[in-house]
Amino acid sequence: MAAQDARDVAAAVKFARRHKLRLVVKGGGHSYHGASNAPDSLLVWTRKMNAVGMHEAFVGQGCPPESAQAAVSVGAGAMWADAYSAVTTRGGRYVQGGGCTTVGVAGLVQGGGFGSFSKRFGTAAANLIEAEVVTADGEVRIANAVTNPDLFWALKGGGGGSFGVVTRLTLRTHPLPAFFGAVFGEITAATPEAWRALVARFVDFYATSLFNEHWGETVSLREGKRLKLSMVFQGLDRAQAQAVWAPFFAWVRERKEYSVKEPTVMAVPAREFWNPRFFAQHAPGIMTMDGGAQASPDRFFWTGDGEQAGWFIHGYQSAWLPAKLLHAEGQALLVEALCAAAAQWDFELHFNKGLAGGAREALAATGNTSMNPAVLDAFALAIIAGGSGPAYPGLLEKPRDEERAHGARRPRSEARWTRC
Repeated sequence: MAAQDARDVAAAVKFARRHKLRLVVKGGGHSYHGASNAPDSLLVWTRKMNAVGMHEAFVGQGCPPESAQAAVSVGAGAMWADAYSAVTTRGGRYVQGGGCTTVGVAGLVQGGGFGSFSKRFGTAAANLIEAEVVTADGEVRIANAVTNPDLFWALKGGGGGSFGVVTRLTLRTHPLPAFFGAVFGEITAATPEAWRALVARFVDFYATSLFNEHWGETVSLREGKRLKLSMVFQGLDRAQAQAVWAPFFAWVRERKEYSVKEPTVMAVPAREFWNPRFFAQHAPGIMTMDGGAQASPDRFFWTGDGEQAGWFIHGYQSAWLPAKLLHAEGQALLVEALCAAAAQWDFELHFNKGLAGGAREALAATGNTSMNPAVLDAFALAIIAGGSGPAYPGLLEKPRDEERAHGARRPRSEARWTRC
């Protein structure tokens, strides 16, 4: 069922309840777990409910006038590309959302919602002001800090789709920093000893120079003793970002046991960070446009995310790493665990998926959500996964490696995050 508004959703909920049907909601459809579809179900598709509207001074239903704040209201079918285009590119403000632009706004917020700059702005759920939601009885309700506050609390990271069908969300917006930027690079170690030294040096460098509100995204530890950097930053210009990284790269270059792909440090005016027309002119190839016949000219995805389309996932595990591991007495234990894990499988450290080291207001706002409070004390989320290209008819990619797939499913006794 392609819903047009909350009344359509309410009708679908009542129909499913009356006929005892399983109900599934699909917004963006970007779900590793396949939660946006299910067999023998009534699927409510909210894609057409994708309006985005800015507010200079939004006051939630039943809330006091002095709570007015800059905000944006987003329909349940909108993706983050839609929100960033309206809020940042055209509106000159920032809304905390997902790094992947094809993710649905509603699903991300209900699941907690990390973005590239979470350490500065908190989670997406922490920025929720109000939601319109259809509950299991088929009624359309408003939820905010005053009206239906228990439902509001549950929607702020308590689990996507668990408490109703969200049809509209209103989120806090923030002033833009001058620049958003990124650092890319890859370092390969020649020996196991050099690899361990590199990991140890990076851990110490992160603890002293990157453990703050400016930095997010990932570092990957990969097969072949490779450290791949895919970091982003906010609130710094290019020269400032280069100065932060200069000691680390100088240490690497001074040692012949490392080979370095020349790092890239780039900064762009924050307002252009999600503007396809800007990148087409200044950095072609970074974005790939939605090729659909009726697609919005603002719809794109980061080209590097393209490998996830139809991705066949063999295994997927994650663990938050507590900030105490960055203390001098914890670093040796952390380095040991990272090297042991990397010997088993490629994995990533997502620094924006742990709020420790972030801005005080980001920590406070995220603490006032229904997410696991461990996120406040974690400096990163370690993700270890096994996957291969699409394995579905019509997606012409290499056949999946069955031996590697089965290997990925076996227990990885050496890669125990609990040792941290």
